[in-house]
Amino acid sequence: LANFKNEPKIQIPFYYSGDSTVEELIIPEEFPEDEATFRVFLSDGNDAYTGYYEFAVSFPFLTSIVTAPDNPVPGGYFAFNLTVSSSDSIDHIDIKHNSSNGTVIYSTIKNDDKIFMSDSILLDNNELNFYYSIYIYLNNGDVKKYINKMLSIDDNRPDFAIDVQKVKLAPYGNDLELEFPVYNFGNSSSENANLKLYLGTDNYSQGLAAIDSIITISGNDSLKIHHSFTDLDELRDKMIYLDIQPTASNDRNTSNNFNSIQFTLNAAYVQQNIGITFDKVTSDTLYLDEWGSISVDGNLITQNGFINYKICDISGLQQNLTTIHPVLFNNASANLGVEITPLQFKPDSLTKITFIYDQEFFEDNEFSEDDTRGYFWNSQISQWVGVESIVDTFNNKAVVSAFHSGLYTIMHSNDTKPPVIEFTVDGRPLETKSLVSSKPNISIFIEDDNGIRVERSYVQVLLNGNEVPANAIFIPDSLNNPGYLGIKVYPQLDPGDHVLTVRVQDVNHNISEKTVFLIVTDEFNLKVFGNYPNPFSDETIISYFIENGEPIDDLEIKIYTVSGRLIRKIKNDINTINNPLYTIGIGYHELIWDGKDENGNQVANGVYFAMVRAKYQGKIKKEILKVARIR
Repeated sequence: LANFKNEPKIQIPFYYSGDSTVEELIIPEEFPEDEATFRVFLSDGNDAYTGYYEFAVSFPFLTSIVTAPDNPVPGGYFAFNLTVSSSDSIDHIDIKHNSSNGTVIYSTIKNDDKIFMSDSILLDNNELNFYYSIYIYLNNGDVKKYINKMLSIDDNRPDFAIDVQKVKLAPYGNDLELEFPVYNFGNSSSENANLKLYLGTDNYSQGLAAIDSIITISGNDSLKIHHSFTDLDELRDKMIYLDIQPTASNDRNTSNNFNSIQFTLNAAYVQQNIGITFDKVTSDTLYLDEWGSISVDGNLITQNGFINYKICDISGLQQNLTTIHPVLFNNASANLGVEITPLQFKPDSLTKITFIYDQEFFEDNEFSEDDTRGYFWNSQISQWVGVESIVDTFNNKAVVSAFHSGLYTIMHSNDTKPPVIEFTVDGRPLETKSLVSSKPNISIFIEDDNGIRVERSYVQVLLNGNEVPANAIFIPDSLNNPGYLGIKVYPQLDPGDHVLTVRVQDVNHNISEKTVFLIVTDEFNLKVFGNYPNPFSDETIISYFIENGEPIDDLEIKIYTVSGRLIRKIKNDINTINNPLYTIGIGYHELIWDGKDENGNQVANGVYFAMVRAKYQGKIKKEILKVARIR
């Protein structure tokens, strides 16, 4: 036996066999007067079962709640039938409904000793959940409360809706048509609705609908509607009105059945021999308010298609605006750009965007119009990148070539600094000329404060005048930091001289090129340049150069006293301990002698001999240095 808090108060073990048993459980006098639960747990040693029964101890207990009708509907009437068990007499029962307009109290009528029927309750037209509480008043003054209950209302009505914000021109076959979705957010099955589309305020006032048809939409579904035009110019700056109404049943929500919007013409046809056109007959221009236009040379078109555009505020796209500055357009109050989407027509690179700029912008900022150029927002690197453009300072305009879909504008640039290019070969810096192995690992580091273009057409790596094959080079498609680009080259080189050239471009059209000369030899040789400082006090650096077609087998430096006693062997030092291949790779190297013998003791002042010994495929090359120490 558990109390109203579900806390066990009495536990009685019992054992039985057969189909059923009767057990007696006595409720103690101190048990609280409230709801209670009788729970049973059974087990046969293998499987376990549980059951429960809710009741009340010396307290009213609500045993059932039913409605009449069984399934109330929005906008209709219903009543509650409450079944209550109580050892004390009940005075009355109220049902309190928490609505958006406040709390409404419904009284009940007692049908017999246990059943109470409420007053008729009218549901709101859009009410899907009925929230209520039940208060049972006893003759002794006690009140039992069942609060925060909810009755779910089945609503099978349709909910037709339109969204004028999604009205647009879209390709449909070989045409551009007005496209918009209509919805049925209700839970109903297929329902019919009358859909009307009005083009222009006059047509709406006169009831002249461009579309007036019966459509069918299933519950929780949508439908795309298309409407064609002979001339798209009919839509220019027109008010568009959409109205959808159910033909039979009531609509659940009438607030989303009608709306209007002023349509902006933002698309056109692109046709051979015509260019941009609204009627496929006459050549037209897409005008961007008072500051620009979009045009396409129809004489060069090889396949018809469409073009979409959208005017955008570019104020938030300022990732690399340290050396470039958005240009203010004629009669524009914000920094703007135009986003274009060429569709189907070829080649789309024929699109030209003309921007008319405000002359006072340059005068106020002391900028030169000659430093103005077109820019494209590259979302991969989050950078503005320069594109081909022509500036007409006499007419205050710039014509930008749009080579693909995206956002374009014009900006003033004072960036004249090209990218910096650095090379390393097998981890060693490479300036202009170096001996390398036949299979070198070449790293190219490119840096620019304003960003580097990573498109393949702007990054060229040439070996002996030819593009490095794709399987011998790695260039990343995108950059975590747009100001840094790392390239890996893995060529296979024959013995002889080779030329490696890198040509890159930053986002402001500054071009940088650097060439290095690579020498591959198939002869094994060792050159020792000496040590410095000499004499030395604390440590001295021994420098040497290895010539070969690939890394050699071994290299070591042995330090001897003048009497010929070996006191130290050096294969690695603090600079090469983490790169053991460094000491045997071809090219220039340095190893450090710290003035200690094999036991770590500092050697005395005097003269010593250092023998540098290299080995490759059984061949040995060696040279001897005289090293002096003075402390």
